[in-house]
Amino acid sequence: MNTQITSYLSKFASFLNNILEDYDTKFCKRKCKLMFRDIFYYLIYLVSDNKNSATTVTDHIKINNYCNASKDAYIKKRCTISAKVFNNIFDDLLKYFYKNMQP
Repeated sequence: MNTQITSYLSKFASFLNNILEDYDTKFCKRKCKLMFRDIFYYLIYLVSDNKNSATTVTDHIKINNYCNASKDAYIKKRCTISAKVFNNIFDDLLKYFYKNMQP
């Protein structure tokens, strides 16, 4: 893979991990079964394909040993997080892309 692309992806991964870690500390004051990054991954996977359902995403996550929570746990935890949080993450991602995109 091109070293410039690899470098860009590495920086982006670091940026995204920092954002998710920050929200993990805000929303999970104690060690939880479901961290914010788990909810984020669940939602990204859920909306990535219109064939996915809450059950198939949960099964995929369990099969890949990412998290062992139930479908209801994801839904319950998601309902405790304001949509503004996801808007803020989206805004941060847009700012990152506009700042770091090469013409």
